Amino acid sequence: MKRDFGLECRFAILIEMNAGYTPGFHLDIPVIEFANTVGADFDIGLYANPYLDECNG
Repeated sequence: MKRDFGLECRFAILIEMNAGYTPGFHLDIPVIEFANTVGADFDIGLYANPYLDECNG
């Protein structure tokens, strides 16, 4: 389909940080190998939401 229709493959990953917690993520070898097989790339977005600290209630 990529060749026939001139498509590109992309995996979009959105990491949302709430209340000061910073989650992680892991791309294991099968996922990376699959992405390579289909010629995909990864688009990773990090979003830090504001949070109240002890001083601001």
